[in-house]
Amino acid sequence: MLQYWSLFFRLSLLFYGLAALLEWLFRLRPNCRGWRYGASGCGWLAFGLHSVFLLLRGILAGRAPLSGLFSSLNFFLWCLGLFYFTYALRRGLRALGVIVLPLIFALLFFACAADKKITPLLPALKTIWFEIHVSSAFISYALFALGGAAALLSLPDKAPERFGLPAAEVVDDFIYRALAWGFLLFSLSMVSGGVWAYLAWSDYWVWTPKELWSIVIWVFYSTYFHARFTRNWQGKRAKLLAALGFGIVLFTYLGIGLLMKSSHPL
Repeated sequence: MLQYWSLFFRLSLLFYGLAALLEWLFRLRPNCRGWRYGASGCGWLAFGLHSVFLLLRGILAGRAPLSGLFSSLNFFLWCLGLFYFTYALRRGLRALGVIVLPLIFALLFFACAADKKITPLLPALKTIWFEIHVSSAFISYALFALGGAAALLSLPDKAPERFGLPAAEVVDDFIYRALAWGFLLFSLSMVSGGVWAYLAWSDYWVWTPKELWSIVIWVFYSTYFHARFTRNWQGKRAKLLAALGFGIVLFTYLGIGLLMKSSHPL
């Protein structure tokens, strides 16, 4: 069964695409319960298949599937699906599926073009600090994505009525909590990344483009929380910052790796 990990990946891609389509059809025709139940069923099935895929790939590799673009992207999207199907749905924010589900589908489709080979880890990556660094980074990315999606969806004035969002206070609290936990985990990622860099290259900071942009992310979200508490930035201004923040995160993760040369492994 282990050799069928690619089949589970393709099936999860298919059902995430169906879930995204049905979720949008449900928003266009909210009285049609078939679209609603279909989207929920396909979404949960896609998440389950994706979980099996990651488990099988991890067993084959003999380690957590975190190294390389294909594996790390799948881990990030699995975390995003986990938080959406558990945390967001329990807070009455099913409507986030109109952004989260297409995003997962699009990035999984993008991952199809990445190298899928399972290769041995480089000596510099064989440390628990690498796993802590990468896992905390991608969990934080998923939380930033969830908070950014909630901010983006709730920006239009008629969004609560159009998408069935809860009260504005509930959405604002959800965004704040998602970004706060994301910020804490991202800070942990930076600290553990420094320890890992010291063990690998005898230096806590090696000035790669991704490290520099990581500082940009940390400063940006620090500014967000500072503005929220000292200037009482809430409502649309805070939501714009939350949405922009995830754009910076996505560029740091994918843009730096594709557009710039870096010794960073992801």
